[in-house]
Amino acid sequence: SLTEEDAPLLAAIGRASIEQGLERPGMRAQRLALEIAPYDLRLKKNLALAELQQGNSSEGVALLEEALAEGSSLETQMMLALAHLQAKDFEQALEAGNAIQQAYPDSPHGYTIAGMASGLKGDKAQSKALFSQALEVAPGDPNAGLNLAGLALIDGDTEEAMRLYREVLRHHPDNLETLLKLGTLEARIG
Repeated sequence: SLTEEDAPLLAAIGRASIEQGLERPGMRAQRLALEIAPYDLRLKKNLALAELQQGNSSEGVALLEEALAEGSSLETQMMLALAHLQAKDFEQALEAGNAIQQAYPDSPHGYTIAGMASGLKGDKAQSKALFSQALEVAPGDPNAGLNLAGLALIDGDTEEAMRLYREVLRHHPDNLETLLKLGTLEARIG
């Protein structure tokens, strides 16, 4: 008979099974682990991620909402916001981003997620404003900087994009994605 102490091992076996391409038994093992230890937030979040990776957005979102109700954290709120983005529920993603801003005003993540949701809804001006706010909170933040640079490129403003890439690199000199984007842009414009 399985006990709560067995749940982490069972969940690990489930994750390993999924990684080996055995999705059905892997998901079954993860669900059983959570059944055995229903109050383990780590298991709940891991199962939520597995559900999302399997394309089961509504199940993943429901598990993350349960996890938030049982104990809020920045990580869980971000996971929920990103799950809404993945499900193309941009209004919910925007609300989740706003909730992160309220709970963690010194974190750029809420602004960045809300900026992504606004952009995907087609509100480029709001998206730019939110990415700019993220950069005010955390100068050189790679997520906000790269997104804002991408919008500058859409507008045809290569100078602004290069400035933003350089600003990210000033704070994060080893950020490979930014290095590649800056190098590609510089090579393209000569």
